[in-house]
Amino acid sequence: MSDVYLSSIEIQNFRTFGDFRVALPATPGLLLLTGTNGLGKSSFFDGIEWALTGIIRRFTPYVSRSGKIVIPDADYLTRNGAERDSHSVTLQFSEDEPVRRSAKEIPSATLVSSLLSKPGRGQITDLGTHLAMTHFLGQAERQRFTSREADDQWAALKGPSGVDRLELIRTRLRGRPTTLAFGNRIKSEQAAIAAIEKDIADWQGWQARLDRLRLAVRASGGLSEEEVRSRAAALEAEIHRIAALGPVSSLGESGSQLLARLAGLLESSQAQAQDRLTKLASAEDLIGRYEAQAAFTPDDHPSLVRARQQLAAARTSNIDAQQRLATASEAATAQAGIVAIIDADIARLEANRADLARRDGLLLQITTARSELDVQNAALVEQRRQLGEADAIVAAHATAAAEAARLLAIATKARTDLDTSTRLVELAADAAAKDVVLSAAVAAAAEVRSEYDTSVQQRDTLMAALQALRRDLAEAERHASAIAAAVASVASHIHEDDDTCPVCQSHFPPGQLRLLANEAARSGNARVASIAERVESLSSEAAALSGRIADLAPILAQPGKLEPEAQQARQRAVALGDTLRQALNAGEADDLAALASARHSAAQFELRSAQVGLAEQQPVALAAEQQRSTASGEIERLASRIAAAETRLASFQAEERDCGERIAARGLTTSALDELGTLLATRRNELQQARDKMDELDGLSATARADSSSLQEQLGTREGELAAAELAQRNALAAAQQLAMQWTAFGLTGVPDRAKLESGRNEARSASTELTLLDERLKELTAVNQDLLLEEELAVVKDQMRAAGGEQALADPGAHLQELQKRLTPAREGHRSFTEQEPTIGGRGAAFFDPRHCERRYQSTA
Repeated sequence: MSDVYLSSIEIQNFRTFGDFRVALPATPGLLLLTGTNGLGKSSFFDGIEWALTGIIRRFTPYVSRSGKIVIPDADYLTRNGAERDSHSVTLQFSEDEPVRRSAKEIPSATLVSSLLSKPGRGQITDLGTHLAMTHFLGQAERQRFTSREADDQWAALKGPSGVDRLELIRTRLRGRPTTLAFGNRIKSEQAAIAAIEKDIADWQGWQARLDRLRLAVRASGGLSEEEVRSRAAALEAEIHRIAALGPVSSLGESGSQLLARLAGLLESSQAQAQDRLTKLASAEDLIGRYEAQAAFTPDDHPSLVRARQQLAAARTSNIDAQQRLATASEAATAQAGIVAIIDADIARLEANRADLARRDGLLLQITTARSELDVQNAALVEQRRQLGEADAIVAAHATAAAEAARLLAIATKARTDLDTSTRLVELAADAAAKDVVLSAAVAAAAEVRSEYDTSVQQRDTLMAALQALRRDLAEAERHASAIAAAVASVASHIHEDDDTCPVCQSHFPPGQLRLLANEAARSGNARVASIAERVESLSSEAAALSGRIADLAPILAQPGKLEPEAQQARQRAVALGDTLRQALNAGEADDLAALASARHSAAQFELRSAQVGLAEQQPVALAAEQQRSTASGEIERLASRIAAAETRLASFQAEERDCGERIAARGLTTSALDELGTLLATRRNELQQARDKMDELDGLSATARADSSSLQEQLGTREGELAAAELAQRNALAAAQQLAMQWTAFGLTGVPDRAKLESGRNEARSASTELTLLDERLKELTAVNQDLLLEEELAVVKDQMRAAGGEQALADPGAHLQELQKRLTPAREGHRSFTEQEPTIGGRGAAFFDPRHCERRYQSTA
């Protein structure tokens, strides 16, 4: 370790710190940093690590991905609320130049390495790894280091210090058979020592129990176990009588169990008696409370009588007001009916006058609509005649066109069959050519099959051997790397002249320690080189075989590729021939090509004849089509106009009929418009007079309704007062009943009464006194039973000591104990001398490194 010590730390806006400075004693020793969770202890050490290395290892998995920074330092290092990238840490080591790191200042790695390294120990190449192994011990993944047991703390230290790697080297150098032999011998001697120590501990325990029992045994007063049980039964009967308990069976109980049960029963009975006295004391105030509540329970209480009288008066006044309101409401309703009748009569007269005026206008419109409809119907008959002539000409032309289309379809099919026969000849030729190519490929594949199978078998054998060699190479490289890393970590701290191991403090001759470390670091390189050379040789052979296999594989695969093509060509030719034969309706022996050609020629001749006749009819058909189109349009226009005229005429007629029906339904004696106007004026005057009278009656009804509402509120108030008085009576009755139930719960009868309370107290005091006397008698019986048990236990202890050492050892226990202790001393001496003579590594006379020395030294101080 370096002789440089940290003397002060200055932290600015780093993590949870704002402006923090602390001076440390720059001397060897242990410095403890304590505090509750969240005060910044971890952030304090994070600042030291970041100042020296520029990273914080516990945050690395979260701020980087695949070696790239994904979270900038300012996002998790700069204190919340501080200026971005304003964090910095300054470390002062003894009298040397301070180490300061910030977002803009980065200390030299050479400067930090020079502060931490010791002259002659080698250069520090990885500062973070070096500090993690020699200076920093972070928090454990599952729990904090200081909360662990000593063994767990040592296990946690073995990784960072490199002890676990060196222990692996030591185990391999020493050999498993030797280690097992010495381990079995040590276990055997340890078992013998443990057996002797157990015998001593058992004997000392028996001896202590024997002395204790002899001092505790005393005279039992001459009572036997049966007498104790008899007196206990009598006590139990008295307890049951006093506490009023039922009988309990005691079959199968020992004397001690019976006395223990009686003690519990007596204790519970005394507690019940005391509890009854306590409850009776609290029942004193029930009497006064009961008397106070009982005074409010009678039905003739003054408050109830007064509330009932006031409610009866309020109900009488409310009934009178309701009757006045009903009379006023009935008069207003009758007048409203008169107004409604006059309104309806006026509405009927006005509707009748409107219907008379409307019917005169409708009769004139109906006459005009009928004249227009006759003209339109005559024009429609003429257009339909012209359309029939044009339809006959167009139908004749359509028949000729359909025949020409049928002949065209026949000619088209004949042409298709002719093309199909040509395609059939081509497919047959292609199938024959593919069969020739396939035969040649099958012959070539047969020639190379034997060579291909031999090459594949040789390649598979080489690949299996190569895979096994590669596993051996990976294992050898891993072992060599682990040994080199572990020894290099230690060797970086070992100088040529050092004679003390930096881990276990073992001593060596000058130069031997460095030599052992270098030899261990180079031990795995030769095996790795040998395996790598064999892997390279087999890889070359396998590559050559794979190349030859790749050349032969296409030749072998060619028949498989050509066979489907040839098969498909044959199938296409056969399928096309069957399709053409079915289309021509030909037999198996017919010449399909000749038959298709003959049918194609006949179809073309008939098609040309039909097309000539159709061309001659074309001009006449076009003129008829034009005439047909014109007539159809005119017919549609006339039909639309006729339909509209008929609709209007029907509407006028329906409306005129509705007007007549409404006029007849009203049953008026006059149908003159002037007479209807005079009658309407008279009825409107009568309506106004009826409405004035209705307003007067509505005012009287509103006054009566207001009086009724006021009296209704008074009635509600009186009913509430009576309900409150009755509720108070019910509450008083319920409270009195509840107090009576509490009185009964105290074991008293009737209602709360002072004489009954005093009688219950006297009974409880008498029972408590009797139970106290019974408790004294039970204690005397328990003492007698205890002496009997001690005598039984004393006999058992003597039998155990007699079985372990015999009658002579029972007669003199101290002498037997000294004999056992004399056997223990030589066993321990033999075990210690054997462990000190354990063979060393490689026969050099001293162990290169034994982690157990470090472990025992750590556990003795933990």
